[in-house]
Amino acid sequence: MQKNLKDNKVSLIKRVAQMKYGTISMVAISFVGVFYTLITIKKQVIPYYRRRKLQESEMYAEIIYKSESN
Repeated sequence: MQKNLKDNKVSLIKRVAQMKYGTISMVAISFVGVFYTLITIKKQVIPYYRRRKLQESEMYAEIIYKSESN
């Protein structure tokens, strides 16, 4: 009976360590996910808005050029 209690106490300590490192790894994985999301936004979304802005400015420049030439 006492041997079982000692085993339970040891396993409790191991469980606390596993919970502690499990939480740390979960937080680390969350940070990696956020970092990956930010990199994806930087590589894909921002160039899309830059191209769109460039197309709009080219369109306005073309309209101004046509109005000045008339």
